[in-house]
Amino acid sequence: MESKIFANSPAFGFSTNLTDYKGLTKREYFAAIAMQGLLTRVPKRECGETDLGVMESERIAEESVVMADKLIMCLNK
Repeated sequence: MESKIFANSPAFGFSTNLTDYKGLTKREYFAAIAMQGLLTRVPKRECGETDLGVMESERIAEESVVMADKLIMCLNK
């Protein structure tokens, strides 16, 4: 029997009572990992500093969540 991946289940550890769980959910963890990869594509300024404006950071955050949701959906196929 295949087990489903639930977005709000704990990413690490195990607890019999999920209402007491204080860590990251799988969705949050997958989004954080996706964000880490997306941040490697952020353009650099002429002086070498990272150019992460508000619009760019919002786009990266939104894309990270979309990627996390897509991964969960694919894992559940």
